[in-house]
Amino acid sequence: MGRWKEMAKKLTAILILMTPMAGNAAVTLDVQGGALMGASNVYVNGMLYDVEFIDGACAAHFDGCDATSDFDFQNRADADSASQALLDQVLLDVPEGMFDTLYNLTNGCEVNIGALPRCEIWIPYDLGGLLGVSRAINTGVNDSVQGLGTSTRDLSGDQRATWAVWSQGGNDADGDQVDDSIDLCPNTDIPEGAPSRWLGKNRWSLDGGDDGISFTQREPQAGSVFQFATVNTGGCSCEQIVAAMGAGQGHLRAGCSTSLLLDWIQQVP
Repeated sequence: MGRWKEMAKKLTAILILMTPMAGNAAVTLDVQGGALMGASNVYVNGMLYDVEFIDGACAAHFDGCDATSDFDFQNRADADSASQALLDQVLLDVPEGMFDTLYNLTNGCEVNIGALPRCEIWIPYDLGGLLGVSRAINTGVNDSVQGLGTSTRDLSGDQRATWAVWSQGGNDADGDQVDDSIDLCPNTDIPEGAPSRWLGKNRWSLDGGDDGISFTQREPQAGSVFQFATVNTGGCSCEQIVAAMGAGQGHLRAGCSTSLLLDWIQQVP
């Protein structure tokens, strides 16, 4: 009985290590008085950014708002990527607050009633005849990214919109969403070279998955509780873990076993 209790304790500790907050540059929300003021370590196009949600005039937050060079993102594609990152990584229902469902918890959108209640987070990217903005639109139901050309330069009186003001956070040279300062394995390839033959049953390979950083397992065991991503492994792929641990070559041929990944994760600081 004591042996099983010890194994349960070990499994619990491992699962805690596997949460996105352990040993990686996971997004940290800035919540003040229940309001979402911004976030740090938001991943956009291979870089980590900090972001603030601020009401007021464009000129006050973007160096005068009179040249495209004043903006954090300077084309529609990059601005839309930043908007999507807000929807995917920041505007979520989490223990700190229901920031997806309750869109009025975002700073600048607190008073939000009447027709089309929503929170629009504006990211300016261009100055032509009109101000070009990408908008992360949170309605609590069907969120979306939409563009807009507008003459509006001041959101002080707009109860449904706020600016996103960005600053560069850490660096992520290999794009594995682990900051270079804590990345145990620089130059991680996604997808990686393992397995060299085929992915074995219950084995894992870093192919990116749906989010670009996840390991995939062939034929997961029924009831399996395990999911792995680079943010859990310190930025390391299966082949890098095999090399670091001196593990058998079978892991390279067929993919990493669950036990090997768990042993590695226990060593990640």
